Amino acid sequence: MGYIPNDVAGYVDADGNARHVLISRIGKLGEGETHNLSVHWRVANDNPFNQPSPSAMWTRQQYLGKDGTRYNDIIWRHPKKTYYYFQGDQKFYEKKLAEHAESQKLMDVCVCAADKKPGYSAALQGLSGFTVTEIHGLSLEQNLVEWRKVMQKGALPAAIGVAITSDGKTHSASVWHTPDKK
Repeated sequence: MGYIPNDVAGYVDADGNARHVLISRIGKLGEGETHNLSVHWRVANDNPFNQPSPSAMWTRQQYLGKDGTRYNDIIWRHPKKTYYYFQGDQKFYEKKLAEHAESQKLMDVCVCAADKKPGYSAALQGLSGFTVTEIHGLSLEQNLVEWRKVMQKGALPAAIGVAITSDGKTHSASVWHTPDKK
């Protein structure tokens, strides 16, 4: 037993310094499973979006640095080759979620604001044993109503992403996992 990283968030403080918050859980990794943490990883234009990866992202957080550069904080886990991630605007996000709904489970979601346009990114894995509920496009007040509904149905929170664009609008997305009944 040891501490296993479960989620990470990066942000830039008022002085322009990159800060990171990590939550971990006590547990044991499965046989052959590894984990790794990458923080303040610069997003490159040649990232292999929509391609399978030999080591999978468990969570992925994006944020803008002091100079406007986009950075990632990532927890790498579960070395399956059934993993995908992507990023784009809301329409692209919705399209990709629909495309992968049958073969992949949504594990993490991130919303990053650049001027007046929010960007969405997601990490998916070919796992089983649970169903996924995803919520986006609502105000935070509307989210609270929806979150209570899914929790009453047995869903557990898996991920949340929130960003405020320069026009003052709040954009969010959340992921909920409901374990399959045995």
